[in-house]
Amino acid sequence: MLFATQISEVARCPAVTTSGAVVEALKKLEVRKIALATPYIQEVTQREIDFLESSGFDMVNTKSLGLVENLKIGKLSLDDATSLAKSVNSELAQAVFISCTNFRTSDALPLLEEQLGKPVISSNSATLWACLKALGGKIQAGLGELFDV
Repeated sequence: MLFATQISEVARCPAVTTSGAVVEALKKLEVRKIALATPYIQEVTQREIDFLESSGFDMVNTKSLGLVENLKIGKLSLDDATSLAKSVNSELAQAVFISCTNFRTSDALPLLEEQLGKPVISSNSATLWACLKALGGKIQAGLGELFDV
């Protein structure tokens, strides 16, 4: 969040970062135990685990697809996102987080929440939520529980 604050001060307008938005969203949902799904290689996923753990969250399960190329990530389907989220879900997890702003996830979130019985957020849903919050707006985005809190 500090980085977004610095950007805001320099730009003299609201700013958000995806990493800060994810942390803020998970805290707003009052979850601590997370199942993390990423399309990344293990080294990148581990850095994300380290970041989330240093932000106060416990990873109860993680799964990554091992992709390096951003273009391949962008070609993943909605079914890929749904399958990955379901496979990483755990009874111990209070929420599922699907990471990566180039991963098509938005349309899957409400259905995943219904099927899994818990909040499911993505990098994109958290970023949109934080942008709306920074601008003082609220919409019915149909992107899951996060937009109802």
